[in-house]
Amino acid sequence: MSTAVVKRGGVTSPSTSSSVHSCAFQQKSVDGLSFDEEEKKEEEEVIKERTLSPPSCFLISEETIQKRLQDSLRERDSQWMKHEKAQISFLQRESGNMLRGLHSEIERLTIRLKESRRLLDIGHCASEREMAERLEEKEKTIEELESALQEKEDKLMEIERRVSTTMERMNDQINIQADRIRQLNGELQDRTQSVAQLTSQLRAYRLKEAMNLAQQRRRVSNVTGGPSSPLVSPSSPHRSFPPFSTYPGGSQSARIPSRDNIPQSSVLSLSSSSSNNIDEKPRSSKPRIRSNSAFGQPSH
Repeated sequence: MSTAVVKRGGVTSPSTSSSVHSCAFQQKSVDGLSFDEEEKKEEEEVIKERTLSPPSCFLISEETIQKRLQDSLRERDSQWMKHEKAQISFLQRESGNMLRGLHSEIERLTIRLKESRRLLDIGHCASEREMAERLEEKEKTIEELESALQEKEDKLMEIERRVSTTMERMNDQINIQADRIRQLNGELQDRTQSVAQLTSQLRAYRLKEAMNLAQQRRRVSNVTGGPSSPLVSPSSPHRSFPPFSTYPGGSQSARIPSRDNIPQSSVLSLSSSSSNNIDEKPRSSKPRIRSNSAFGQPSH
């Protein structure tokens, strides 16, 4: 294996290192004159060994040198690769821009070619007089279409105006009908409440009159000395009023109360109930309201 001597200042040859060691030996021999020849030989051998084999700290092997060379070459190659890649990307961008420009120019020229061909075909197929006639026909057609369009627009405006007026009128009618419906609903609710109130009052009055009539009959039967009638509510479906002829010791004319003894209010209530038929016809509310005016209720 080949070696090289390395110093801090650089690389020196083995001859320079041997000269340095010889100078040092000569200085030692001058200082110490008591050394004998054997010791001198030993010193020379040591110097030779040192000159032939320098210290390991100053040695660099070929493998290390090759490794460093390879690293430097690899770094150089990587730098070259980066540079080449940058150049390639730049060339690609430039070529792409150039291609886009060429494509746009080709499209523009294609459109221009089509226009030129169209103009050329028109010039070949028809003369100027034919072109003028066709132009006049197209202008007439355009005028007719414009007049028809104007008529349609006028009709459309008229229809829109009619529709708007009709919608306004219908909206007004709807509002009026809604107000009327609300008013009638309010009146219906008021009349329903009044009818319900008057019906309840009429039923209570009938019940009261029936109770009074039953009490009068019991009083009459008690005065004649007969057995008292059973205490059954007049409004019950199982009420029983035995005829006056069945009472012992009296005639029918004596037990039937005269019309003068019956209160006038009961007569009016019975007549009104028979004439108006409230229970059979509950829907006719107006006759009931008018018939109940005899009891002091206001008529609607």
